[in-house]
Amino acid sequence: MRLIGGAAIAFVLTLTCMSVSAPAQGQRLQDGQAIFRFDTFGDEQLWTDFLKMNDALETVSPATALSVGLKVDVRALPPAVIKMLKADEIDLNDPAVTLTLLKLNAVVGVMGKVNDAGELTRVGITCALCHSTVDNSLTTGIGRRLDGWPNHDLNVGAIVGLSPALPADLKAEFAKWGPGMYDPRHHAFDGMNLTGLNSPSVPVVIPPAYGLKGVGFETYTGDGPISYWNAYVGISQMGGQGTFRDPRIGLFIRDTGSRHPEVSRAVPVSTRSASTRAARGQLQSTGGAARKARVLQRWRMRELSLRIDVHRCVEGSTERPAVPARSI
Repeated sequence: MRLIGGAAIAFVLTLTCMSVSAPAQGQRLQDGQAIFRFDTFGDEQLWTDFLKMNDALETVSPATALSVGLKVDVRALPPAVIKMLKADEIDLNDPAVTLTLLKLNAVVGVMGKVNDAGELTRVGITCALCHSTVDNSLTTGIGRRLDGWPNHDLNVGAIVGLSPALPADLKAEFAKWGPGMYDPRHHAFDGMNLTGLNSPSVPVVIPPAYGLKGVGFETYTGDGPISYWNAYVGISQMGGQGTFRDPRIGLFIRDTGSRHPEVSRAVPVSTRSASTRAARGQLQSTGGAARKARVLQRWRMRELSLRIDVHRCVEGSTERPAVPARSI
C-alpha cells in the first residue's frame, strides 16, 4: 500500500514532461497513470469505515450514478456488455448493475470490492474521480477516459450526502455545492474523524490536472506547489494514509493506517486564503505603517499574478490534451 506522498510524483509523471530516457519515461508515465487512475492510498478508511458509502452505493443504480456525474470507462467493459448497452438490453435502473461495473473497475475514480454474495464490502476513491471525465463515445457518461480533465458534472455534495454516517445539517451544507464544485477548506479527515475547518462553506470549481507545467503554485492563493496540494487533498480530503503539515492553517496529520492517527489544530482557521493569513502574520511582525503597506501590496500582486497564470493554463489550448476520436 503506497502512502499519499507518492501522489505528487504520480501527477508530475503523468501530466508533465520529464527529462529522462525514453524507455524510463514511458515506464514512469505508465506507473503514474496507473496510480492516478487506480490507487486509493488507503482512503477506504474514510469512504468505507467512516462514511459507510459501501452500504449507500449498494442501492444506487447506474442511471442515478450517471446523473450525479460519475463516469464509466468503456474500455473496461467486455465486448458483450458494450453490445448489450448499444442495444439497450441492460437495465440501468438496476443497482446490481452498478456492483457489476465496480467489479470490472469501470467506474472512473471509484474502487470497490464485491464479495461472492454480491455485497460491496469496501469502497475508495482515486485522483481520477474529480480530475477525469470521459468522451461520451458510447453514450452520455460512458466513454473513453480523459485523464486530467476536470469532471464538472460531478456532484460531490450529493454523493457524500448519501452517507448514513453524516448528520442532516452537514448533508444540507454539502447539497449546496452543486455539480463541478467542491470546498477543499471546509473540513479535514484525520484518519478517524472529520474536523471542521471553515464555515460557511465556500466551494470552488474543480480544476483540471493538466496545463500546470511551469506553474509553481497551481492554486490562485499560492498555498503551495503541486506536491503540497496533492498531499493536502489526498490526505485530508480523500482520506488517504500519509503525513500532512501546514502551520499556516494549524493542521498536522500523521496517519499511517494504525487506527491511531496524530492530528493537531493549533491555530484557528478563518475563511481567508492561506496566503492572506500568511501576509497578516508577516504584517504583525513588521513595524511601521509604510512597511505594512509594502508587504500587503506585495502579497496582493503575488496573488493577482498567480490568478493570471492559472487562468492562462486553464483557458489556453497549447497543453490541453486532445480529445480522442469518438469511436470505441
